[in-house]
Amino acid sequence: MDEIPTAPLLRTVLEQSGRLLARRQDGRLADRAGQLYFDFATYHEQVIAQPEPTTWTVEEWFELGYREEEAGRLNEAVTAYQHALLTGGPNADVCYNLATVLSLLGRRGQAAERFRQAVEIDPRYAEAWNGLGVMLEELGQLEESLVTYRAALQLRPGYADAHYNLADLLDAMGRQSEARPHWHAYLSQDAKSMWAEYAKQRVFGT
Repeated sequence: MDEIPTAPLLRTVLEQSGRLLARRQDGRLADRAGQLYFDFATYHEQVIAQPEPTTWTVEEWFELGYREEEAGRLNEAVTAYQHALLTGGPNADVCYNLATVLSLLGRRGQAAERFRQAVEIDPRYAEAWNGLGVMLEELGQLEESLVTYRAALQLRPGYADAHYNLADLLDAMGRQSEARPHWHAYLSQDAKSMWAEYAKQRVFGT
């Protein structure tokens, strides 16, 4: 093994993804050129070496956010997505993912704001319109929620989730005749799930 030039400052040499790294006395990882790498070992089960966060790209922050989200570390995912936005500026996909995680954390107002930002950046983002509708409905803004579900369906007429959400809200508002076509549209795509069973009850009363 070649000697690392800054050996007096380093301890615990390791190899990660074909790259020779060493842990400095201050606890951080560095390569032979002195490039620092971020070590997630403090909160992950295994050591994952990544470039120092201050040098990360939007894509790297987004990937970290997605990994944290998939692992159920939602607060960490929020932080990563926020860094992605700070690094690269407004981005519809980053806003959408951030909004989704915020909604899972029960931060509905903030989630609605990010869904709204996503559709402002990309007005054809049907999933973001649908997500915004869900948040507005939960915030009690029902008429505006109806508008957003319809916006999603205008963009994607066969969007099953938006049909379901719109039908359910119309039913809750006592507008069953308006809801029925959307229940049928949903059932044309899903006839067996638990949501389909609920839709059938709303349509057929069974």
